[in-house]
Amino acid sequence: MRDSAPHAAGCVILRASPEGLRILVIYDQYGQWTFPKGHLEVGESSADAAIREVFEETGIRGELGGLVQTIFYDVFKKDRTLRKQVDFFVMHTTQSTVIPQISEGISDFRWVDALTAMELVRYDQMKAVLTAALAASV
Repeated sequence: MRDSAPHAAGCVILRASPEGLRILVIYDQYGQWTFPKGHLEVGESSADAAIREVFEETGIRGELGGLVQTIFYDVFKKDRTLRKQVDFFVMHTTQSTVIPQISEGISDFRWVDALTAMELVRYDQMKAVLTAALAASV
């Protein structure tokens, strides 16, 4: 049985540094390096949810750019399959301090260059999100 899953949104966070462009990756509760994201609240837009989730999960505030990619994947819950939609935006920040939300299972973070981010992020869809975010920020 397939149902609709709640809509989610997140960001690829970019920061200029003396060493060049840095990308924030977080280590999540599933043991994967990824980007901050979370479910939309009732009546909330994807853009507003992305800003809120980034702040809640990382303590980062920044300038939200455009929507760079929407991904879909199946999530399995008990006896049903949910089709999850996640809208990803690019966000530019000047902050370097990150406060990972441990209660959400975020146990680590790194500011890395694009090549390292591509190596750390394992899911093909997330690699595509990163590629789109980098292309949009040029």
